[in-house]
Amino acid sequence: MKSSINEISDESLQALNKHYDIANSLHLLSSRESEKSFSNLILSISKNDFHKVVEAIAPSYMLYCVFYSLLYVVIEGYQELKLQDAKVNQLLEKKHHVEALRRLRNSTFHYQNEPFPEKSIVFLENKNSEHWVHDLHEALGDLLQRLSR
Repeated sequence: MKSSINEISDESLQALNKHYDIANSLHLLSSRESEKSFSNLILSISKNDFHKVVEAIAPSYMLYCVFYSLLYVVIEGYQELKLQDAKVNQLLEKKHHVEALRRLRNSTFHYQNEPFPEKSIVFLENKNSEHWVHDLHEALGDLLQRLSR
């Protein structure tokens, strides 16, 4: 069922915008090209060489994990508010990306016994995940901008 802007309280829309703005602030610290390089770098380093990983990519890795994880919170809000947008819905149909992003969010914000658990790497291993997450970020931003008018 499609939600109209009239059915969504101003407070709920402001809350969703707040979560988007938090994620967006981290996104602004990076660029699509640096992320593409980052994804390739992390996948090329052995998970067992912890010190090499930490020295090479820890700051970028953590930044992207938090950005992606916060974007998942926006997905949750989008779904809870029963919003409908053709572009966002098309992107959310990629269930393997959505599920991998959810697992990344869980591994980012819940204690894990490993420094780089499998569930935090799966999203990066998904083919075209960096393009998908940026397209989703952009589509959610466009939607929220339209709804805020």
